[in-house]
Amino acid sequence: MRPVYFGLAVNVVLVLLKYFASANSISASINASLLHSLADLTVSGLIALGVAIQRLRPSLRYPFGFGRAVYVTGFAAVVIAVAYLLLGAISEGFNRLANPVLEVTETSRHLTYISLTLNSAVLADAVGRAGGQVSTQHSQPPWPRTWQIPSGTSQL
Repeated sequence: MRPVYFGLAVNVVLVLLKYFASANSISASINASLLHSLADLTVSGLIALGVAIQRLRPSLRYPFGFGRAVYVTGFAAVVIAVAYLLLGAISEGFNRLANPVLEVTETSRHLTYISLTLNSAVLADAVGRAGGQVSTQHSQPPWPRTWQIPSGTSQL
């Protein structure tokens, strides 16, 4: 039970730290990380709730107890987390499409040119090697020479 509450406390600290980082940044990855941590916090909270419910004593209405409460809250946590992340990602994507922020530095431009040059050289080398292999493969007949019928034998 301690690991559940410890994980919940760590997730609270992570959400707070990522919120402050997100408030001071325009990075989409930091915002996505904040959404991920919020989903983790939701899952941890629901699991902690399930563990707390599981410890309740059986009642007249539930004579077999609440032993499966963790499974129910775990399933609910997964459904909520997936829905939350999906909606957050979709809304963030539409927001970025509507209001693009493009920052191209000189370094990123040079790295792009170097990458394109190296990729073009590798592609040209691969095409050149493949072309040479294709032309040499058909210089010999496709069947072995041992398949030829020796002279002087009768054919059917």
